[in-house]
Amino acid sequence: MTILAPIYLITSQEKCWKCHTPQKVVALGSPSLRDGDVDMLGSSDDSEAPYLLSNIADMPESLYATVAAIHPRFRKHLSRTAGEAYYANICECGANFGDHYLHSDPGGAFFPLDAEAASRMSIRKLPLDGTFELDASWAQGVEDLIFEHARRE
Repeated sequence: MTILAPIYLITSQEKCWKCHTPQKVVALGSPSLRDGDVDMLGSSDDSEAPYLLSNIADMPESLYATVAAIHPRFRKHLSRTAGEAYYANICECGANFGDHYLHSDPGGAFFPLDAEAASRMSIRKLPLDGTFELDASWAQGVEDLIFEHARRE
């Protein structure tokens, strides 16, 4: 998949399944992407809600370094559940939060069910320009809710 800046870092909070401590978790989003039959590359601007990216198996080092400088516990991790390595949110105790639970479970960190839940999230535009090639999944659905109610950093 190809994404085009602007790229957003979305921050939320989730309780760890292992130690039960609430932790900050992050996800990437871009309003402009090309993947298979979907070609929205260059047709969006930073006023539109982005596609949320998950299960990121590969990304350019410049993008990873920017994210890791803000949230160092986002790193490549072998998931036994998924059976593959991808960039994941890792708890202070070492447990992987799992993108499926964060992105696909209603009420999960990146699947808010209402404006109140979305208002507890924050959005930061990353200082990056250009296009980036990623091996990732993307989703659309709750981004409008997030971008309407989340805090801007």
